[in-house]
Amino acid sequence: MLTHLKANLKITILYVSSLSFFVFMLLGASCASVTNIEDKVHQDILDELRANNNPIGMMGGTWYMSEQELHSVFPELYSLDINIFQRDTAYYGQAALASYVFQNGLLLQVLITFKNNDHSLGALKNNYERNQTFLSYDYGTMPQYKVSEFLSVQESQEYFLSEKKMGRVVLVHRLVILEGVLGEQIYMYLGQE
Repeated sequence: MLTHLKANLKITILYVSSLSFFVFMLLGASCASVTNIEDKVHQDILDELRANNNPIGMMGGTWYMSEQELHSVFPELYSLDINIFQRDTAYYGQAALASYVFQNGLLLQVLITFKNNDHSLGALKNNYERNQTFLSYDYGTMPQYKVSEFLSVQESQEYFLSEKKMGRVVLVHRLVILEGVLGEQIYMYLGQE
């Protein structure tokens, strides 16, 4: 009787183990296939961007890059927030701060904030127009910027704004008042088609 009980117990354990392995394989394959589908969609979008000569990223980052991949390229990155990493750099020969914004662990936005010492409107306007020329050279003709009136130096508002859509990619160049200081930013993000 004891031998019969041991044999049944071994069969039951073998059955449960086999069933667990089968469920694990099903769930694992399901999760892997979802990840593979997402990776395929991301790769298709990057291929589409390349085929249409649209940017696949900015400032050394590629759209859909993971945080770990970006850290391997730029080990000097520091965290500003749970989804935002920054580094000091130069862009168009000027000191700048590059911010990389992640959603669900994937790079979808890059913001460049210039570190201008002279925040006067005249100096910033000259710099803005110079950078518009550089952007036009790199990404095709930038639209003429729109000018808005200052409402209040305390409010967060855009003063100059030029926006260009390149397929799914949007490039925004702006003079903006943030926290009472006028500054220049270039912002690129991967949007919807």
